[in-house]
Amino acid sequence: MSKIKVEIEYIATNPNSEISEVSFPSRNNTSTGAVLNGNVNMQPLVWGASKWGYSAKFISKYNGFASEQCSNAQGEFSPPISLTITGTEIESLRIKFAASLGQYATELKVDGDTYINDSLTFITAGLTGNSHTVEITKWSAPNFNARIDSIGMGAVAEYDEKQIMELVAGNYSTANESEPSYGLISQYGNLTIKDIESEIKGIAQQQLLTPNSPIKITFKDEQQGNFLSDEWKYSINEVSVEFKDSVLALQEVNYEKNVVPTLTALQLLNEAISSLNINASISNAATTALSKVKITYPTLNSTAWDAITYLISLGHIRAWIGKDGVLIVEAFSY
Repeated sequence: MSKIKVEIEYIATNPNSEISEVSFPSRNNTSTGAVLNGNVNMQPLVWGASKWGYSAKFISKYNGFASEQCSNAQGEFSPPISLTITGTEIESLRIKFAASLGQYATELKVDGDTYINDSLTFITAGLTGNSHTVEITKWSAPNFNARIDSIGMGAVAEYDEKQIMELVAGNYSTANESEPSYGLISQYGNLTIKDIESEIKGIAQQQLLTPNSPIKITFKDEQQGNFLSDEWKYSINEVSVEFKDSVLALQEVNYEKNVVPTLTALQLLNEAISSLNINASISNAATTALSKVKITYPTLNSTAWDAITYLISLGHIRAWIGKDGVLIVEAFSY
């Protein structure tokens, strides 16, 4: 059993999205055995998977798609192998090619736009509409047919010790635990992953390694925290990412509140937490301290980070995101 697991949501799936049908033209035959260099080695073709590689929710199943048409000596298909994917609000596509053979499309078109691919898994995002056309124009092996193992949406991957090369993460930190540290405290860390089968490479090629991708870390089945990606670096067969916790996202949110002179720091903090939809746990000691602080400023107008830091610092309070993603608000204890 794996002790360490890291889940990264590269591309989120709209809960309203659904793939209902994948159709192929008549020249593509999913049951043909007429394939150069041997018979078709079929695998299940699945569409509508909500997760990538684990706990998949399948809507329906097909036999693995294998085109009757083969590529030429240069790996080109003429005419291209085409398929149409229809459903509801399809905003991303994840196409997994022939894993058993290590073959994949090296060039394909989605709704007429050309993509270069160098991975068993092709992923694209930013799509709109209920129907998309995919054309495979080039294949990684000459004189072979195109094969697709699965078609889905979104991209969520889980990694364990086989792929995790380095992982540094903390619950929370201050410059010196013996010195008072007030306000919001953020968490940092970094992760390096071995890119097996170039799955992450395909994501990098499509420029989908973006900031603020959710990262969940689990150790011995205990969640260690929810983080967000910050800076990605991809090199040959490995990817590294610096991550932060979700509380830093408050630095990008504006917050304004007209203050009635009779309000306390506790009341204003509760209003801010509620309006920003933050799940928080305020200790009894912090509640007592903040309820004694009266705010005389007429307006709070800054980022949400600065506003919350200001309020809790007045009561000599500090706050951080706990392992379960809850904002913990506690008084400093000597």
